[in-house]
Amino acid sequence: MTKPDEALLYAREYWATICDEDGIPDEAQCYRRGENDEYLADDAHFYRAGQAASAERIKALERLLGHFLETFCDLTWDPQKEPEVIEARTLLKEGDQ
Repeated sequence: MTKPDEALLYAREYWATICDEDGIPDEAQCYRRGENDEYLADDAHFYRAGQAASAERIKALERLLGHFLETFCDLTWDPQKEPEVIEARTLLKEGDQ
């Protein structure tokens, strides 16, 4: 048996929480133990797809920020633009970590 990935763990906890809220604690525990994993394949798939889409958006933002910095660095320094440049550099640096 393979170790469940983040997507499957998320789906398990999501449905377990719903069962808890609906007053079915025994069913919630079944989800948490992985006894209902065969019903969670679609949920896990959609979670993974969302994560991949988020990663693509982050890459696009990093490219845009990089372009902004390249463009700004070619211009004369403008003290009013400094906060935006600092924020863009900070975001790019955080993305590398």
